[in-house]
Amino acid sequence: MTFAEIIGQEEIKNHLQSALQQHKISHAYIINGEAESGKKLMAEAFVAALLCAEEGIESCGVCKSCHQMLTHNHPDVKYVIAPTVDEVREQINGDIIVKPYSSKHKVYIVEHAEEMTVNAQNALLKTIEEPPEYGVILLLVNNDQRLLQTIRSRCVTLNIKPLRDEQIKPRLIETFHVPDYEANVLTAFAQGNLGRAVRLAKSEAFVEARKDVMRLSAKVTNMNDAEAIELAKELSETYKSSRKKQTYSKDPNATEEIPDEISLPEFLDLLVVWYRDVLLYKASQKTSGMIYSDALHQIRTQAAKLDYETLEWILKSIEKTKRQLQSNVSGEVALDSLLLSIKENY
Repeated sequence: MTFAEIIGQEEIKNHLQSALQQHKISHAYIINGEAESGKKLMAEAFVAALLCAEEGIESCGVCKSCHQMLTHNHPDVKYVIAPTVDEVREQINGDIIVKPYSSKHKVYIVEHAEEMTVNAQNALLKTIEEPPEYGVILLLVNNDQRLLQTIRSRCVTLNIKPLRDEQIKPRLIETFHVPDYEANVLTAFAQGNLGRAVRLAKSEAFVEARKDVMRLSAKVTNMNDAEAIELAKELSETYKSSRKKQTYSKDPNATEEIPDEISLPEFLDLLVVWYRDVLLYKASQKTSGMIYSDALHQIRTQAAKLDYETLEWILKSIEKTKRQLQSNVSGEVALDSLLLSIKENY
């Protein structure tokens, strides 16, 4: 991976490349961003350039060091995943005192660093405070606020920012051969996260969730109360209020397995997108900008049937349901209330 291959994140790339050009490398960095946002790719692009024989602002891709980086087999790059206090002491503190084997720097890429206990963080703090000149530590975190303030204050923090839709959609179409209409849905749902969009493009659960949204919007107009309650129960069993906690291997070469599931809040996000499309079509009678363009007939039918006030009320009701879930209201109860309310206002 090179900086040139990373979409967006120009601020971070410029910062790191400036540090490389001026030979002013910090001893510790925090790369902060949500899951699947490209933190590891950014870290590896930086480390590849840092250790490259060309000593430029971009890795050459052909030298011995670059080949070792590509195979995750570089002797001076250590991957550590959510280390315990003993693993910090053994794999970082006890190892960093040994000088680099073939490079000017010795690098530690610590994944899921926010999962470290306070004791583990305090053990790492000692090395961050007094690192050897050649040592560089990269902490990859989903939420930097879970790191101790004493660690945050001694590191350079780089925040991964959401990508724009026009950056994500072309990559889905050109690189991953996603159909245009599907790329629209994935881009909208990814909320600036290319990694999430790519994962969802391969997700059977996401495909089924889209179908369920279309089925729900069609059925809710003709349901009686009992049918609405039954549908709420069915959906709450399919889409849980929160995603399963992701597990990950301590093996840096292992591929992280993210469960192929859609949570209830994510399902409601898809429902919001649907009714926004209905509202958009009602206002403009145009398909440009629509996410569910492959369901135009159904969108057109609902746009003709629902007035602006009702559509805006439905969207507010869905957002209210999402807040209820955050307050630990059960999925079934929250959906009961939502579906019965929508049914009454159709």
